[in-house]
Amino acid sequence: RPIEKLLNACVALEFLVKEGESYGNSQVAGEFLVKGKPNYFGDMVVMFGSKDSFKDLKKAIETDAPVTESLDKRMENKEHAEIFTKAMHNNAMGPAIVLSEKFDFSKFNKLLDVGGGSGAFSIVLTREHSNLKASVFDLPNTCSVADQYIHEADASEKVSCLEGDFFKDELPKGYDVFLLSQIMHSWSVKENKILLKKIYDSLPENGVLIINEFLLNEEKTGPLHPALFSLNMLVQSDGG
Repeated sequence: RPIEKLLNACVALEFLVKEGESYGNSQVAGEFLVKGKPNYFGDMVVMFGSKDSFKDLKKAIETDAPVTESLDKRMENKEHAEIFTKAMHNNAMGPAIVLSEKFDFSKFNKLLDVGGGSGAFSIVLTREHSNLKASVFDLPNTCSVADQYIHEADASEKVSCLEGDFFKDELPKGYDVFLLSQIMHSWSVKENKILLKKIYDSLPENGVLIINEFLLNEEKTGPLHPALFSLNMLVQSDGG
């Protein structure tokens, strides 16, 4: 009886289909919720299920202060870093494929994926552009997860992971492409200017910085996802 209720609810949510007394994955579940599939998104679902950021939204609005630990503090916890990095891997694979098609990397040789998480962008971009090598520059707990993804993708010859803090440490030299993917939204305008200045000082002549972000319209009233995500940053960061 409990299993039937659960499965029927999943049918109503369109995660499952029911034929007679048998249940199976819907097309959406089959593509996005089966481990090992290219578009697997389940780690993102696990991350959202492990927290309830908006339960203290009222307090964050009244105090104009975060109600959770800062991201860098949370990433010091190995378990949280693994959950977060795997979720961000799910989130990055689609945009990485789009970027590989949208931008001409033929004139560039080495990419530094600043705060690159799982290395999804580095793995995809070096796979699609044979001339390109890449390094992920991120915190130690994140790099340990990235190394797993790099190994699983058989990308170790072209992708490496460098441990560091992009605010506290000098950025590595010798890269002609820098990538900031879903990094800037976590920080204040002042902090972002510091980071951009560091990247500018590290770029060679004719080097390039690529930024991938959630973008609000001029009135800041939409689209829906960036507008809601802005509240998420209110709850979780000092200035993001």
